[in-house]
Amino acid sequence: MFNEAIKSYINTYDDPLKIFLEMSLNQVDFFTNLPRQIKNEWIFTMKQRQLEKGSLLYRIDTFSDEMYVLQSGLVEITHQMDNGDEFVIERLMRGSVVNHNSFLMNDGIDTDAKCRTAISLYYITI
Repeated sequence: MFNEAIKSYINTYDDPLKIFLEMSLNQVDFFTNLPRQIKNEWIFTMKQRQLEKGSLLYRIDTFSDEMYVLQSGLVEITHQMDNGDEFVIERLMRGSVVNHNSFLMNDGIDTDAKCRTAISLYYITI
């Protein structure tokens, strides 16, 4: 009974971080219709990580079992051109959900994700 009371309280409790993570996840179609209780369980299992400027969040031709929500910093999604030049596909900042397609579909990664600044993120892994 105590555990059910705690779960009930957690489901209705809203702090700024929980609201931020829920709003960020709702940008992904998969999460928009997910029941709030399940979404809360995902949010409360997320862990925080910091990476330094110049770090790779993930690399092309790998598999990742992680999905990320950027709390701060700048990540660029890039592709290496045949001539060796790097093409920036997208710049992602606070609130961006990164790698959700590969995570949800258990699919390979076809781009690099590079930290252009120091970043702070929340991630979930399967």
